[in-house]
This record gives sequence, structure tokens and C-alpha cells, in this order.
Amino acid sequence: MNEKWRSHSARQRIEARAAAQVRLNKRMENLKSIRTAHDISLAQLSERAMLRPGQILLIESGRIEASPQEAERLAVALGVSVIDLYQLTDTDKILMDLFQQLNPEHRSAVLNILEEDEF
Repeated sequence: MNEKWRSHSARQRIEARAAAQVRLNKRMENLKSIRTAHDISLAQLSERAMLRPGQILLIESGRIEASPQEAERLAVALGVSVIDLYQLTDTDKILMDLFQQLNPEHRSAVLNILEEDEF
């Protein structure tokens, strides 16, 4: 496995899981615009994120949703937060800000509750 992924911080992994919970029924509307703003081709992103180009195209178009792991890989490859990839409402942003202020133990508890309820 790529060294970049092994060194990925626990905070970023928690953020990816939280964003995955918040993003229900949301497309990664910002993925393509961020990719093009960074002047990164589909092939380059595919290589950096270790995802197939076709899979990225499907995610960009909203035909499939990225898993939390895929979202994390894309964010790292683009040098942005997972949250930046989604078009969040103001309420989503407030919830994410509050979530990020929690200590790791409380974050984990919130994620466990969300996963149990399968939002």
C-alpha cells in the first residue's frame, strides 16, 4: 500500500467517515471543478487516488456515490478536505464544524450512533 495512505491521520479518516454520513443523497458536485482548477487530468487523478478513470467519471457525473474510502483517496490526491468535494448546505456545514470541534472520543461515539441508525 502507498505510504501516503499509511501516514494518513486519524483525524482525516474520521472526517471522511463523518462526511460520508452527512453526504447522504449528495453528489460530489465539486470534484470535477476542483480537479480542473488544480489542472489535474483524469488520468493523473486516477493514478494519484488509485481509482479507475471510469470510476472517477461515474463519481463526477453523480451516477455512483463514492465510498468513504474513495472520497478520502480523492481528497488526498487533490490536496483538499473530503468536505470540500461535496456541495453542502449551510446546515451541513454547521454540523461538520460542530463535529470537528469534538474530541476524538466524542467523534467516534457520534459516528457509531450514525452507523447504527444507518442514516
